[in-house]
Amino acid sequence: MSNRADFLGFLYQGTMEFRNWCYDSGRLSIEKLDAPVVSIGNLTAGGTGKTPIVADLVSWTLSLKLPVGIISRGYRGKFEGVQRVSSDPLATPIWGDEPTMLARKFPDVPVYVHANRVLAGQALLADSSVKWILADDAFQHRRLHRDLDIVVFDLSAPVKQLRSLPFGRAREPLKSLSRANFIILNKENLASKENREAWRWELREWMNPGSLIEVSCEIEGVFSLNSPSVGLADPEQVWLVSGIGHPQSYEFLMRSNGFRVMGHSVFPDHHDYNEKDEARILADMKAAKVDRLVATSKDMIKLRQFNRLRDVLFEARLTLAWGHGRENLDKEILRLVR
Repeated sequence: MSNRADFLGFLYQGTMEFRNWCYDSGRLSIEKLDAPVVSIGNLTAGGTGKTPIVADLVSWTLSLKLPVGIISRGYRGKFEGVQRVSSDPLATPIWGDEPTMLARKFPDVPVYVHANRVLAGQALLADSSVKWILADDAFQHRRLHRDLDIVVFDLSAPVKQLRSLPFGRAREPLKSLSRANFIILNKENLASKENREAWRWELREWMNPGSLIEVSCEIEGVFSLNSPSVGLADPEQVWLVSGIGHPQSYEFLMRSNGFRVMGHSVFPDHHDYNEKDEARILADMKAAKVDRLVATSKDMIKLRQFNRLRDVLFEARLTLAWGHGRENLDKEILRLVR
């Protein structure tokens, strides 16, 4: 890495540290909403598998009849002002893929989007009766007061991501984890032993046993778009498509579940698919003599609009296996919302 790159990383980190100091010292104000707020965020840019964790916590709290609302930035959405997200998958370009997916999965849960999460939360509370708010990707949104901060790391990703932006993926330095109440080490089952050990070494100072949770990602099933009750079973030949942060983890998970992956169309995270992409995917599948296209839930929201894909499109639905520590997180959330 060049001296220039080191300097730019140092400059970025210094800027973030100064910003955090301004909030910690009261130079910049922090605004509190009229409901408890739990943030699920990252220290690094890019995907860490937060959305399935958000969905799992929403399902859990709904099972306890504790209404929850979700606020999100609506990354790459094309909307103005504070908006409530509809469950219409055709509106995905408006709201962004993750908010739309959550609104579709939980039609009775209000999902509001705005870059200013304080405004999003205020609009949500004005319109809905919820016990608490789940703030998606809000660890760096210091303006919003949080009652609980959860930070997620992807153990299957290279540990070099902890290098500061713009040449690594760290949004802020590791010492910012002093603000975190819980650290989730995600995709534990998809990481090599070396990767798991490297992440644990880097995070050792912040890993309090009572606030550390390991999570594994597993495939619940692979289901047809046209017939959701119809599933695929290994060892089916499949072609994968994904526009997520770490596509290699998705492919590894499919292979480890016995599917014969004949190819993988990889697109950038949060990719907006178009007809050229559709044609390219179908051409690649035809060349490989594969007639089963398997997408992540996040990509399915966007791909379902393409008519030529509908007959071959399947969704890989994930489920989470929580390790020790989840009970501590549940207790803290219940302490806030009951």
